[in-house]
Amino acid sequence: MWQYTTETIINSNKGNLEGARFAFKGGKLLIEGVGSFDPKNIAAVYRTPYMPAEVAEHKLKVVAGKEGEAVRLQIWVSEVGSIRPELQNAFLMKQLPFHFEVISQADAAKDAKALVDAINKMFAKKGAEKLFTAEVSGTSDIVLKATDCYIRINKMQLAQVPGAGMDYNGWQNYTELATGTVVKEGREGNGTVARLVKNLRIPTSASLNPFGSDHGGKPVPGGEYDQYLIQYVVDRSHMGHQVVGSVADKSMTSHVLFVEKGAIADFEAALSDAGVQATAADPSTLQNTEVGTLAKEIDPKPTKR
Repeated sequence: MWQYTTETIINSNKGNLEGARFAFKGGKLLIEGVGSFDPKNIAAVYRTPYMPAEVAEHKLKVVAGKEGEAVRLQIWVSEVGSIRPELQNAFLMKQLPFHFEVISQADAAKDAKALVDAINKMFAKKGAEKLFTAEVSGTSDIVLKATDCYIRINKMQLAQVPGAGMDYNGWQNYTELATGTVVKEGREGNGTVARLVKNLRIPTSASLNPFGSDHGGKPVPGGEYDQYLIQYVVDRSHMGHQVVGSVADKSMTSHVLFVEKGAIADFEAALSDAGVQATAADPSTLQNTEVGTLAKEIDPKPTKR
């Protein structure tokens, strides 16, 4: 069995098939830049709808510490679904906590503000990679929001440290005051421009198309893409290849199409004209994967010579 995969970004239905990018003509589903598909050889079509990315959010309600003694906030952060070299350090790779200590004023609102100010001061330093933002919400809630969908805020812990803090004995003899709660876990999303740019080998040469990126094979800013997987199976036994066991010599192609929302209705109409129906899936089940499971299994019946 021969197998290969194509990946194509489709930004509109503008094309050369009588002005369209895809159409059902002469008994074939035609997709410009992809191929000609005989409906009887389409084993499955699998559709994964667009799902927006979501940034992680964590909240901690500050409890007032003892006046004149240190309160310590520790934050554990990681990166999921991306490995950016500019971010790789012990805090992310070895899960070491970010560590902030202030002298408590025995007032939860004042302690919360002092801790947030310390966080923002750290990220304000020249060259600092800002992993999350911090703000006070309500009276004394500290809210952290990741700066992109790949950063995860795993845990926040607030502790009372004996004395003025920042000494070894104080670190070992602390009393936990509060821990944070997850508001949003964060997710990469599916069919977003950021995901397409990160995962696909899109064309990088200069575009000579005077009409923009409709045919350029690149995701357009602000684009929202549904993902279609077309499984196409063609018998190749007539080419003289040997049949092994009961598995016929077939060519199986996985065509992955990312269709922008403005072109989806026309694309679905072309599938319908070809007598093909896409099976929808929940995009949240496809995190950190490119394609889903086949809508139906292919029956590899032996081919007669």
